[in-house]
Amino acid sequence: MDSLNAAGFPFKDVSEDNKIIIVADGDIVLNDVSTQYGPLPLGMNLFTAGTQYEYQFANRQFLINCLEYLLSNPDIIQTRNKEIVLRLLDSKKVNEQKTTWQLINIALPILIVIIFGFIYQYLRKRKYAV
Repeated sequence: MDSLNAAGFPFKDVSEDNKIIIVADGDIVLNDVSTQYGPLPLGMNLFTAGTQYEYQFANRQFLINCLEYLLSNPDIIQTRNKEIVLRLLDSKKVNEQKTTWQLINIALPILIVIIFGFIYQYLRKRKYAV
C-alpha cells in the first residue's frame, strides 16, 4: 500500500460495486490448431477432431455469457434465450408463384442496372457533347 501511495495511486479500502470473473485456466480462450484441419473452433478438442468422438465444449458460449454479465445488460441474455419458430410456407402457393418471384429476384435487378447504365451513358454524352 505504501508503494501505491508513493506512486500516486491511493489505495481505497472501500470500492464501488464491481464484477469479476475468475477462470483457473487461461487456455480457455485459445484455439487448438490441427495439421490436418487447420485452426479448430473455440472449445474443440484437438485429439477428437475429425473422429467419431468429436465434441465441442461450450468455451465460446461461456465467454459470451461472461462478457454479457460484465457488461451488466441482462436483456441480451434474455433475448438470446428466446426460441424463434419459423413458419412453413404454403407449398401450393409457392409452386404457383415460383416463376414470378424468380423473375422479381433475378431479372428485375439486372434490368434496373441496365436501365441506369443507359441513363448514365445518355447523360454523359449530353454533358460532354461538343
